[in-house]
Amino acid sequence: MRYLLVTAIAAIAILWPLPVSTEEARWRQTMNQDCLVWDALPQPDETVTWSGPCVGGKASGYGTEVFRYRDEGVWKEERYVGDMQAGRPTGRGTLTYDNGDRYEGSFVDAKRVGHATYTYVNGDRYEGDFRSDKRTGRGTFIYHSGGRYEGDFVNGDFQGRGVFTLADGGRYEGDFRSGMPNGYGTYKASTGEVVTGNWSNGCFRQGNRVAAVGTTKEKCGFK
Repeated sequence: MRYLLVTAIAAIAILWPLPVSTEEARWRQTMNQDCLVWDALPQPDETVTWSGPCVGGKASGYGTEVFRYRDEGVWKEERYVGDMQAGRPTGRGTLTYDNGDRYEGSFVDAKRVGHATYTYVNGDRYEGDFRSDKRTGRGTFIYHSGGRYEGDFVNGDFQGRGVFTLADGGRYEGDFRSGMPNGYGTYKASTGEVVTGNWSNGCFRQGNRVAAVGTTKEKCGFK
């Protein structure tokens, strides 16, 4: 996999380790022309093609870059359609991962930056800011099951101030850390019940009143 893949649930971006240490080892020549492209994570039996211009020996301009490689005997493909500069995605483009996820937005030196849309193969969708290849800034994460989060992100997590709307209509507004309600917030249940106060990892207790958001009352230790 040449580029960073964001996980679908709430929070954590997966950083795939690079098996090579020198920049020279990550340049790969395209099969269809004498042109170099950047390969952030070389794979066994890998090939790459590029349909656009080649300037100074490296892919530059608008075109289509296709990586094909073998993973445990199965051929996989990643496709980038958009702007390239000096062999790396730079500008606007669409990257389709081998699992069907799709990123549509801006790149700088093959890293995702700026406002973009990331659509997961299961139907979940993120619309918002990327910085240094991670969901960071303001954004909205929409679950295919009906829930949604709108607010601050840091390194892929729900972090800062935000609003989480559950599929059943319940709504939490307040502080988030590490992808969960942590800090001060207000939850209005679909039944109309409202609780306000301090939350810890999605769990709330105030006297005999308890609530859970993003987890269950059982996991919170509430009977």
